[in-house]
Order: sequence, then structure tokens, then C-alpha cells
Amino acid sequence: MIFFPLQIAIKAGPGADLRLRLAELIRSHHRGLRTHEKRDFWRQAALILSDATSDASHGIWDFIDNKAEQEHETWASELEAVATMDFDSECAHGDYTLVTFLFLIESGSNAATTLGERCDLPENQWFLRPQFRKLIETPPLLNFTGVLADSIYMSPGPDAGGYSLEDLRGEGFDYLKPIR
Repeated sequence: MIFFPLQIAIKAGPGADLRLRLAELIRSHHRGLRTHEKRDFWRQAALILSDATSDASHGIWDFIDNKAEQEHETWASELEAVATMDFDSECAHGDYTLVTFLFLIESGSNAATTLGERCDLPENQWFLRPQFRKLIETPPLLNFTGVLADSIYMSPGPDAGGYSLEDLRGEGFDYLKPIR
């Protein structure tokens, strides 16, 4: 299996249109969607987020083919724990939101090939803004018959406070890299 996480910090304060639209879309993401419904869902997510990369400060993405299932479970459980945090009291001082894509993909599938081709680039280009836009636009291109799990998270929610730039540069977020 292959695990593909993508996380991006976007400047969008409480009540921002991006956060409201994305929250509405995420709430509509139900289990058991058919292949064409998943593709449509991810097309809508890509449309909302693609232009927002111009407001992104930090991010991370990876293409993991070793212990993919374990990595997926770790990311998902940590993001579920963050979803229960009270951002109004803990992070009200910031105006950044974190958006995370998680994909678990069958090795050798068309989806794995497509994703591999989109992720195959020199390391010095990994954190360039156009690369993040390209990766955000990748899910609608996937053949979902090879996608074993897909999820999207936004932290905090649409009306809560947010992370500050200082938060994103500090302890606990040291895995995030500046986007250039």
C-alpha cells in the first residue's frame, strides 16, 4: 500500500469564506460514496483549495510505501484527537487553518501510478507553491477503484480561532516546512 498525506496551513481566519465552504463540503463527505461521487467530492475540494495556495505559509506532503497502513492510522488518529480541541480558548489568537488530505492507495493500482507520477520531482521542488497546487489538484485525477481510504480534515472549524504563524513555526509543528 501507499500512504499519501498532504497538509497545508492557509491564512483564513474565523468565518472566512474558504473555511465555510470547505466545512460544508467536508460535512457532505459520507462513507460509502461511489467512485464517481468521490471524484466529484475531491474535484470540489481541489477547486476550493487550489487558489488558496497563494495564502499558504507552511505544508508537508509525502509518498510513503513502507508501513503505509500504520502511518495512515497514526495520522488519522492524531487528526481525530485534534478535532476535539477547544480552539476558541487555545488558539483564538491566530488566523491560519490546517487542511489535511489522507489517502491509502493500493500498490500497483492506476491511482498509485498517477500519484507517483505527480509526486516524482527533485527534492528542491517539494515545497514550492506550484507543487502544492499540483498535489491539491491530484485527487480528482485518481481512479478510486485503487483508493482504499480517503479523508479530509480542517482544523480548526469554520468559526473557531486559528493557529498563529508563531504556532506553525513552533513545537509540535516542526514537521511543517515553509512553502516558497
